[in-house]
Formats: sequence, structure tokens, C-alpha cells
Amino acid sequence: MGGELVEFGGEAGHVHLLFEIPPTVKLSDLVKNLKSVTARRMRRELAAEIGSPTSGIGLMP
Repeated sequence: MGGELVEFGGEAGHVHLLFEIPPTVKLSDLVKNLKSVTARRMRRELAAEIGSPTSGIGLMP
């Protein structure tokens, strides 16, 4: 896709990202890819907690 993460920061619940991307890259494609990778990684890292009845988060059958 091309591009570079220039700066990042944030607080609990949100992040700030500054990317430098070529003009040929659609912003919507960058956001879609970023959200997809982030969701996949969070599911993988939090898999035990997501299925735990004590976590308050459950998956509907």
C-alpha cells in the first residue's frame, strides 16, 4: 500500500495517528485496512477474556 506512520499518541479509548501516504492511496482503503488488522489482533490477544463469563463480554451463540 505504501506510506509511513509519522506520529502516534492517544488516551484511553482512542488514538491519534499521523500517516504520510502517497496520493495514489485512497484514505478509505487505509482506514479499512487499519481497522481490519486492529480488530483481528485485538480478537487474537483478548480471545480468552472475550469468551470468559466473568469478563462481562460474551459472544452470542
